Amino acid sequence: MNMRKIDDRIIYALNAVIPTESFASPTDPLGTEQCKKLSNELTESQKQRQQTIRHCVDFAAKRVQDLRAYPENGEVAKNLRREQNSLRMMQSELNVEEVLQDRATKILHDRCKFFLKASESRY
Repeated sequence: MNMRKIDDRIIYALNAVIPTESFASPTDPLGTEQCKKLSNELTESQKQRQQTIRHCVDFAAKRVQDLRAYPENGEVAKNLRREQNSLRMMQSELNVEEVLQDRATKILHDRCKFFLKASESRY
């Protein structure tokens, strides 16, 4: 999924632009700026994905609700089961998204805490 590109490549991105703690100075403006930039990109990407998935969940829930109004029709019952399955899959996707967000945020925090802590103390 293209929307998860930054989450999938967060370790690579951090390794490419952020020096390790042993080679960096906590007052390194490049490390601090790169951490802030990656943090902003990650947050925006996660927010957009969360909104998209929630929209899909809401849409599927509405379809299920609409189909439940006609339970005696065989074709509608078949479509209701299909829509309920789609709704469960979308709800499951929300759980997957939460795990991915937690993982990417933890990785970012672990690698950038050295820079961000120093930059926050200067302000």
